[in-house]
Amino acid sequence: MQHDKRTWHFIFLAIVLPIMDMTFTTLIVLYALQSPFSNLAKTQIIIIILAILITSLVWGTYHDLKEAGFIKKNK
Repeated sequence: MQHDKRTWHFIFLAIVLPIMDMTFTTLIVLYALQSPFSNLAKTQIIIIILAILITSLVWGTYHDLKEAGFIKKNK
């Protein structure tokens, strides 16, 4: 039973949360496309949004998996 909880915890941290983050990023980018700024400004805004959210996605997923014990801590 403990193994099943650990498996679902891994699926949640490694798959569900990143998919939710990507969905959130997509919605923000679509909202940015609707802004009244010029195309150059929209492109810059989208690049900044993507850079920040991709960085947080990678770091957050790594941090969550490390804290849950799926990635070994270096000692």
